[in-house]
Amino acid sequence: MKDSKILIVFVGIAVSLWLLIALAVFFLPKIGYGNFLELVFKAHPTIILLAAFPLISTYMKTTEEPMPYKRALRISGKSLVLLLPLYVLSESINANALVATLGISDLMQEGERNYVVFTYQGLALTAFGALAGLGFVFPAQVKVRQKQASTKTV
Repeated sequence: MKDSKILIVFVGIAVSLWLLIALAVFFLPKIGYGNFLELVFKAHPTIILLAAFPLISTYMKTTEEPMPYKRALRISGKSLVLLLPLYVLSESINANALVATLGISDLMQEGERNYVVFTYQGLALTAFGALAGLGFVFPAQVKVRQKQASTKTV
């Protein structure tokens, strides 16, 4: 499997997870679970660790070649070029979803909703999630699944 395809699949899964979090931010207060918003905001940067697991299944279906750690770290470094700006965009979408929910509930006055929100901690956690997910979890799980597959055939 080409590096570019691995990168595209990983970033696509990460963005879809971030969009699910934006939906949770929008709908949790509406259904009465506003207390969980803090947990959702804390999980936002590191949830991309979970993006490695569907990627493992996709990788194992398409190829049998091993994934060296050096190659995985190189791909995860490239993914940061895409993921860090997308993190800022996603965090801003979360802020807009929260403000929209508060505006609908009449808890906040109408106003300009052009928020660009990010924290340096969030950027660092996003980088950590990408490097750990794609650089460590992904190749380690590929090795485990390849060993399992080889023991099943013996």
